[in-house]
Amino acid sequence: MGLNERLRLDLDLFGQMRELAERQRDALMADRLDEFMLHSSRRQSIQNAISANRKRQRTTVISGGKRGVKSPDEISRVIQTIESIREMDKEIEALISLKRGALMSQMKEIRNGQKAMRGYGKPNRDLGGRFFESRG
Repeated sequence: MGLNERLRLDLDLFGQMRELAERQRDALMADRLDEFMLHSSRRQSIQNAISANRKRQRTTVISGGKRGVKSPDEISRVIQTIESIREMDKEIEALISLKRGALMSQMKEIRNGQKAMRGYGKPNRDLGGRFFESRG
């Protein structure tokens, strides 16, 4: 496989990774975390394929393989695709931190509610709670 074919393969793989990043962002916006994690594992497998392709490319060049002529148009498409993936990852990171903040505030409200419920009465002490008169 020549360098041009490997470059086209990289371009296809990066395109698939960009599509998965868009799906991840959409799943995160819709609070579908299981789908988000599924796309994340798929992205990891594509990233492993890209790494393996790069490794094969390096061994071909090191072993005296002929350097192919790379098309500037294909190189610019790969660069644009990688940049769009980076931008998508930044959006996903911002969404994750936003969702994390919302979840932490909900947990804080739940803890405050639990403290209030404990304050109304101990289960072994007074069945009516401390604001109700149980005598008389």
